[in-house]
Amino acid sequence: MPKTANYTQRLLRGKREHKRARIWQAMRIMRSFTLADLVATCEYPQEHKRSIGVFVSALRRAGYLTVQRRNIGKHEAPVFRLVRNSGPHCPSIVHRGATVLDHNDGTEYPVESGGRS
Repeated sequence: MPKTANYTQRLLRGKREHKRARIWQAMRIMRSFTLADLVATCEYPQEHKRSIGVFVSALRRAGYLTVQRRNIGKHEAPVFRLVRNSGPHCPSIVHRGATVLDHNDGTEYPVESGGRS
């Protein structure tokens, strides 16, 4: 296990990780989704869309997601596709957003800097 395993195990017990686990399960089931789909599926208030977007962006930059369709029109949301379905346990963002720790295989994936989703 990576050095950050104990730290992230403590985070798994927190509310944020519980919310992200629900989002991760929704991603695994839908495979292709928008942020609005995740908000509706997980039954979160619309105010949570930004925090869900931060999680989705980190996963995209770590290689878990790709953008299937970018904003074609002004009001169309990007469609994301899950490309790395590593297992049932939700990945954690660690080292202040620098890496994503996969709890299924214990691997840390670096998060590419810059770029918006």
